[in-house]
Amino acid sequence: MILLGLVQGLTEFIPVSSDAHRAVLNEFFPVSPGQAPELEFSLRAGVLLAAIVFFRRELFALGTVPFSRVPSAVRETERRRLLFVLVAAVSAGFVGFWLKPCVEVVESFLPAAGVGLLLTTLFLLGGELGGNSRVAFSVTEISLWHPVLLGAVQGLAVWPGLSRVGATIGLALFMGWSWENAGRFGLVTTLPAAAASTFAAVRGLAALPHAGTVVPGLVVSFFAGLIALRLLMRILATHRLWPVAAYTCLLGIYAVMK
Repeated sequence: MILLGLVQGLTEFIPVSSDAHRAVLNEFFPVSPGQAPELEFSLRAGVLLAAIVFFRRELFALGTVPFSRVPSAVRETERRRLLFVLVAAVSAGFVGFWLKPCVEVVESFLPAAGVGLLLTTLFLLGGELGGNSRVAFSVTEISLWHPVLLGAVQGLAVWPGLSRVGATIGLALFMGWSWENAGRFGLVTTLPAAAASTFAAVRGLAALPHAGTVVPGLVVSFFAGLIALRLLMRILATHRLWPVAAYTCLLGIYAVMK
């Protein structure tokens, strides 16, 4: 439980796909079917809470500034951010809903996770290329199609091995977002999808979870998630994603060949 919490927390936000790492880990330390629903809930809840704590200022601004009496330019910017989050959430829900039945057929198949990791590699390399070769847009210059596309790739991330964070950041950078906006605001747009995954895990519980099973995974994944978010911001500050892309490529090749 502690090992899985550590893996989930670190790989949820460092864009290397938590699902793929758990699939690989399950090859060596299989989880019993009876524990799987409680484990899924505790790990997803822990990383979601970590993201809420880490982005608390951004979330507070989104919830208050659009309806406050701050200067109009600031208010309009936050209103646009809020609109982007809502549009991305709807787009992610639509794509994820239609893709999920197909994914359920292959989600326990390790080579499928390998394909997702290789797709993550392409998103990361494309993001670095776009982020370092274009003049970045400000929030007011970003088209409404951008959150539609970002939400779509977040929905695609129900495919095992495809990192929701990696796909979002990579696509945002490729479309011309600044590294800061792609890293911080781009991740905020993923929170509704993360919350939906947690809610789905709750629905998968047959009964009230046991504290002894849930708490250790939740606590470890929460603190590991906070560490991973800080590390991700440092990675993005270097404007280099290729080291992470190299790792996902190698792991993806390993998974495909299994």
